[in-house]
Amino acid sequence: MRPTCYWITFALSAFVMSLIIYCYLPILNNAIDTKSPAFVSLAEKGEMYHESMEVKKEAKLRTKTAKNYTNGSQFQFEETSSKHTYEVQTRKCRKPVLKFVFIKTHKTGGTSLRFILTRIIEFYNQTKNVAIHQPVRFIGGYPGHFKCKFMWPRGASIVVRHTRFDAVEMKRCFHAATRYFTILRYPWYSFQSAYHFYLKKFEQGPSCKGMPISYVNKGQTLDVNQFLLKSAPLLNKSIPFYFRFRNFQAHDLGMDPMLKNQAEIEQKFQALDKTIDLVLILEYMEESLVLLKELLCIPWKILGGIVKTNHRTYTRKPTFLTEFHKTTFENMNNIDIALYAHFNKTLWQRVDSYGREKMARDVQRLRTMTKRSVKTEHSTGQEQYDETYEQAKPLIKQYMSENSGGCFMP
Repeated sequence: MRPTCYWITFALSAFVMSLIIYCYLPILNNAIDTKSPAFVSLAEKGEMYHESMEVKKEAKLRTKTAKNYTNGSQFQFEETSSKHTYEVQTRKCRKPVLKFVFIKTHKTGGTSLRFILTRIIEFYNQTKNVAIHQPVRFIGGYPGHFKCKFMWPRGASIVVRHTRFDAVEMKRCFHAATRYFTILRYPWYSFQSAYHFYLKKFEQGPSCKGMPISYVNKGQTLDVNQFLLKSAPLLNKSIPFYFRFRNFQAHDLGMDPMLKNQAEIEQKFQALDKTIDLVLILEYMEESLVLLKELLCIPWKILGGIVKTNHRTYTRKPTFLTEFHKTTFENMNNIDIALYAHFNKTLWQRVDSYGREKMARDVQRLRTMTKRSVKTEHSTGQEQYDETYEQAKPLIKQYMSENSGGCFMP
């Protein structure tokens, strides 16, 4: 038998516990209610942890990339589109990009790059979606800014021929997911290449296809340095195709070749940063191609067997510039020089973001594939004739003439 005091103590304890449960039961129910925000299951804790890690990872990537892409890079991160930007930066390719516009600048190695792009077109059976150069050998009314109404076929989603960049018109004409890229070359080398190319056109016979050499040389035989000095005071907007020797690359990217105001030029560069996804540099073609592969999400085998499809041997070899020739050239091609310096810098910022060691490995892989690949030529898409071309030709010729291109078609 237990003493009476034991039972009294037990009864009091039970009474106190009942009071505690009665008073705090609602609070306890809320605390363990699975629908209450205060309750978090282990599974949900795991999901929250992974979500938190993804947010931290994205924030870290954004911070690193913003640091690497200062000074006007096209990768400007906005809060409203952080998820899209993150996917682009990590290059998690789920499918190839089959909507793209290659702004093919003149005398910059663009034909060799077009050869690679044609592989993509044929590999993925996209020939029917390629804009064709009819009724003239340009796209969209070149040398005027691109006009959607001057492109065939209607609704084309791929451009690989010469056209003049116009961000507003192209955004209106092409799908929002379209990628834009171009290629630049060291301006003095591009100038020499242009001179010999159009000189050959001129030497084949009197033709406006050799303009403005036909206008400047007037039957004389000039080397590139002599042409440089003679053309400097002559070339302006009144001369057909004057821009071929005044900021040719800047012209093809939509800029005014005669622009001199440095602040305006910088504004144009910033605009290009935001609208063109990648600018390749011919002098660093291998690194550029690796970045292009990432941009378009294409397999390695398409890049193998790179060839120079438009290589020419000239009888006249360019001579070295004197200091006076150099100054003259810099005054004539001020935008191209600044343009090349700007995008050469952004190219290497991209390489840093990609990873120098990774880039070195991929460049070596590209070189190995090039040596082993069979080098074959490819067509550049359909060239079917349409009677609507002839109907549009007068309008295109007028538009070309209004933009210093009226002497192209004899």
